[in-house]
Amino acid sequence: MTADPRTSGGNAPSPWLIVTGIVGALALIFLLGAGVGAQWGAPQWGPLAEWLAGIATLAAVVVALRESIRARHEAQRGHLARLVDHEVTRRRECMTALGDLWGALVSLQIDFRSLINYLDDLEPTFNPVEQRSPASITAPVKTYGDEIHEQIEKFMAKWMDRIEPPLFVALYLLHGTAMYPAVGQINNGINTIRQQGIPSITRPILDGQRPVTTPIRNMWNDVLRLRDEHLKLAHEHFSLERTEVEKYVRQNWTQSP
Repeated sequence: MTADPRTSGGNAPSPWLIVTGIVGALALIFLLGAGVGAQWGAPQWGPLAEWLAGIATLAAVVVALRESIRARHEAQRGHLARLVDHEVTRRRECMTALGDLWGALVSLQIDFRSLINYLDDLEPTFNPVEQRSPASITAPVKTYGDEIHEQIEKFMAKWMDRIEPPLFVALYLLHGTAMYPAVGQINNGINTIRQQGIPSITRPILDGQRPVTTPIRNMWNDVLRLRDEHLKLAHEHFSLERTEVEKYVRQNWTQSP
């Protein structure tokens, strides 16, 4: 951690330097006046000149040291500002990724409900290889199994197109942040739907039975219920208030430039 740049005095000279300069100037005037009045010669003026040269050298060293400290503080402030800008950009990227993921989930809600309603409207038992409804002579013949497979395939195509890309981006960008476990919850829920929920509705269809959709509905609702928790975590860990970001950077990332 570096020293707090706000403790530097900026470009204004310190009060003690001003006082010291005034006292030194008055003392020098007094000595010069006393020397002239006493008609000092070389034996007196020589040591005084050496002493004044030493004082001037010391003053130059003090000024150079002070300028060096001021420059260091300026560099620290600039470095801190760059770190804060970087952190703000990173947080915005993370929030965008999280927002895109939730936008994708919500946008698929209507398609999911439509698929569930379609499955719930199936007859309790049917022959998957029989034609479900009469069709014109020129229309392709669709069996129960063909039609149901087509509906599920349409839904899964939308799933892969809308959910998987933003999920991948969110998992990548949020890795190592406080929000990563929360995104992991979504990932786990989606995996559960894909590995358990979808098979739970396709297996009965092969046997000519209307699937029970309650399990996959519950899996889907479990994912959507995470929204409020994620919103709370985002407010807690991804504030874009610059004072909050600077406080975080000072505590975790500030290093000497």
